[in-house]
Amino acid sequence: MWYPAELTFSNYIPLQPERGMFFLNKDNTLWELDFIPQDREQFFKLYGYPVELFVAENNNLLALPEEVGWITDDKDIWKIDIDDINYLLEECEGKIYIEIEDEGEDVVPLYKDNLVTIKPLE
Repeated sequence: MWYPAELTFSNYIPLQPERGMFFLNKDNTLWELDFIPQDREQFFKLYGYPVELFVAENNNLLALPEEVGWITDDKDIWKIDIDDINYLLEECEGKIYIEIEDEGEDVVPLYKDNLVTIKPLE
């Protein structure tokens, strides 16, 4: 069963910049840090602080950053990557479906290998 939700981001303040951290541009495009900046303060001043990806619905947290792992187009399922996230941000304005358990009244994400599955809300 699929439940409508939204990709949301939260900034955090790291001790040091690290490769693999995600940042959002002003145009809402996600990019990954692939170098270690020399001047930490200047870098954060220019680009802001890194972000973590969450899945939520009406301020109800459905999935933590480390739980967002699979994406589907209803034909195939694959490990989500930055291009998939940017597609969802650009084409779907971050609106998605998250796969949930079919039983009960509570919204409980369905986990596969400790990860949730999402798909575009179209």
